[in-house]
Amino acid sequence: MLWQYGVEGVHYEWNEDGATITGLPTEATKGSEKESLTTKNLFEANLKIGAFADKDPYTAADPVIDESFKLFDENSSPAPKINSSEVYQSYSSDLWDEKDKLIAAVAKGEMTGQEAIDQYNAECGDIVAAILESFNQ
Repeated sequence: MLWQYGVEGVHYEWNEDGATITGLPTEATKGSEKESLTTKNLFEANLKIGAFADKDPYTAADPVIDESFKLFDENSSPAPKINSSEVYQSYSSDLWDEKDKLIAAVAKGEMTGQEAIDQYNAECGDIVAAILESFNQ
């Protein structure tokens, strides 16, 4: 409760129903014309790590929050698995270094794009083939 909502009586108070809470005016705005209410201190309420017996102190400040989470849950899917292998891990930095070197050479006008592609294929083609083969095993 402390990390999600703050200190009872300072940042929030329980409503009469015993299941919901209301934020209290912040010290900075208390009594002012633009008095604002506190919100949860640190974590999003939907991420709370503990269950509450007989009551749940979370009620969305705005129904749009719950609709947003519902929409996300209904339409989200796990990201595809990224392929990796020992061969890839051994040589991937070499491939990136070669790509960076060739891209820089093209950007400086030292070679054409086609020359860079040809050089990359000549110098890295065997490594790329070995990586692809390791992915297919």
